[in-house]
This record gives sequence, C-alpha cells and structure tokens, in this order.
Amino acid sequence: MNIRPATKEDFASCVSMGLEFVEMAGFEPVEDKVKQTIDNLIETESLLVAGEPATGMIGGIIYPHYFNDEVIAQELFWWVSPLHRGSGIKLLNAFEEWAEKRGADKVMMISLEKNDVSRIYTKRGYSALEHTYEKTLWQ
Repeated sequence: MNIRPATKEDFASCVSMGLEFVEMAGFEPVEDKVKQTIDNLIETESLLVAGEPATGMIGGIIYPHYFNDEVIAQELFWWVSPLHRGSGIKLLNAFEEWAEKRGADKVMMISLEKNDVSRIYTKRGYSALEHTYEKTLWQ
C-alpha cells in the first residue's frame, strides 16, 4: 500500500474518515471543524494517507515541548477505514519518518479507550506517560 502526503484531491475522503474517527473516538463531530483541520494539515504537509483513493490517514503537529528543549511530533489521529485495515503500521512508520525529517526528538501517540492500540506502541518502544480524562462542564 502506497503511503504519501495528502493532497487536495484527498480532501473529501479524509474528511469522511475524519468524521468516522471523531465519532468512534466519542467526540461530538462538527463537520466544519473536521474540514478545517484536514485542510490545515494538507496545507502544512502534516497529513499522510494510505492508498489511492485514500483509505487510511495519520495526521500530526510538530511543536516545542512546554517544559524542555525537545521537539515533539504529536499525532492528532490515526485512522484506517474498517474495510481497509492492514495499512496502519505502514502509516505509523511513515509518521515516524515524517517527524524525524522535521526535526522531532520524540513522537507522542494516542491510544483511545474505545480503540486501545497501546500494545502496538509498547512493542515499538513507546512508553506510557499519562492517561487523559474528560469532564463536560456545561450541559
């Protein structure tokens, strides 16, 4: 499966996958925000896709760590459409390469409660750092 940077031609399929991811993750999807995020990631060459047409994607950002001098590549989402599973590790490999080429010292990945992939991370040398908890304040 070919892994490549996403282009404008991938926008519609990436938005569709993004909405699937958001729903699966348990967030309330706002289509305009998903579109904006996908567009920004394509523009900054921060979204990688698998296949043509795209059937999987991984997107992230690079930023200086808040407490030290390290540069972090933070995954925002990693998704492969259920009917096309099998290219996920290739996407992760490509994301790690993308991060290294952009000067990242470390990669930070997320494992959702609803789709725990922590075993994949630990097999690849990742260490668990924290658990994130969410609470809705206004209803």
